[in-house]
Amino acid sequence: MAASSLPLAPDFILPNLVFNEAGTGRTFRTADLMGSKGLLLGIICNHCPYVIHIAPTLSKVLNALQELGYGAALISANDPVSYPQDSPERMLEWARHYSIPVPYVFDADQSQAKALFGSCTPEFTLFSSQGKPIYRGRFDDSNHKNGIQSTGIDLFNAAQAWAEGKNPAQPYLPSTGCSIKWLPGNEPEY
Repeated sequence: MAASSLPLAPDFILPNLVFNEAGTGRTFRTADLMGSKGLLLGIICNHCPYVIHIAPTLSKVLNALQELGYGAALISANDPVSYPQDSPERMLEWARHYSIPVPYVFDADQSQAKALFGSCTPEFTLFSSQGKPIYRGRFDDSNHKNGIQSTGIDLFNAAQAWAEGKNPAQPYLPSTGCSIKWLPGNEPEY
């Protein structure tokens, strides 16, 4: 079922989250990941066709964002019992297959996805170095159904504008994708 991302309130501040990298046991805090320009957090999963469509381009865009001064992490919050292809072990395989250059973390209790008001995969939020959201939403306007090649241009343009000291022209472009697969009884109220 397709879902859409939600905008964040203008006064939202990135909470201090603790991330556990899938398959490695390494732990990161928000401050550990923050770059000089800010931090990108992307909610994705292995099996979503919307994510699979952008996956070949994702590492290129993540590398470009790191060159601009952004830290980044990708988060999977899907229930691995109902969706074993999204288990931490499979996440590590997926990250290696697509040469993902940033931590791919597993949100076992789904608290990170909830703290970010996550609703779909893929969904990207770019934060300033002070933790304020500066962009939220889609990677680009492509998807597995429309035949448009993925470039990551919407996310990259927002990051580049902020790195140049400007506000993104469009700080919210809703992402459309698969709904997060919540643990039974853990569905958010938003």
